[in-house]
Amino acid sequence: MKTNSSSHLVGFPETQWSLVVDAGKAGDDSSVAHSLAALCEDYWRPVYGFLRRQGHSPHDSEDLTQGFLSTILNGTFLGNASAETGRFRNYLLGALQNYLKREHRKNNSAKRGSGQIVLSLDFAGAEEYLGSLAIDRESPDIIFDKLWAMKMLETVLARLETHYRDAGRGDFFAAMQSRLTCDSGDRPHADVAAEFGIDEGTLKVAFHRLKKRYRAMLIAEVARTLTDEKDVEAELRHLIAPFSGR
Repeated sequence: MKTNSSSHLVGFPETQWSLVVDAGKAGDDSSVAHSLAALCEDYWRPVYGFLRRQGHSPHDSEDLTQGFLSTILNGTFLGNASAETGRFRNYLLGALQNYLKREHRKNNSAKRGSGQIVLSLDFAGAEEYLGSLAIDRESPDIIFDKLWAMKMLETVLARLETHYRDAGRGDFFAAMQSRLTCDSGDRPHADVAAEFGIDEGTLKVAFHRLKKRYRAMLIAEVARTLTDEKDVEAELRHLIAPFSGR
């Protein structure tokens, strides 16, 4: 499949880099600020997971996550953002590492309520979520990439579900969703086909279309974090790699 045509199929914004690069010069542009806040809320888990795996306590990790994302929102780490960086994932991780070095030199972890922008992040289930991933077996960088990939998959699956629900086919998506992320579902195709009153061949054709749209949406989501679409396949392989041993 050619990534160029697939990424244009679903009509997502071309790239997150246009937002990131322009944000440093946006001033009080509320639309840019809102988009940046949404971006931070999307990707706080990789940041938090990286910090926890580095040995920071849950409380300190929450404060550092809030502090770091606050610097993103106020443009501290956006002024030197460049499309030449290529991957937004790499840029964000590098910015986080630079932030931690700065905080270490200051010897003063960022605290909420100290004049920073505070995001409404739901840390309540973060420890249980990380515990399910056995983060003590992985390096901080791998945890960051794994959580980044999982967020992308969650985003794509949510959009795909909305597409099918809006088309009046939410039940079909619910029945076939598990087959998108594993080799086989928990029910034979014939049983699912019988439930929908269609033959197995028709079901397989419909599922093939579902998989094709899923891949197209995933490619588009990955492409939004890159500056060159030719890097999409390599980025996909990189993000899948941490799961290969599971």
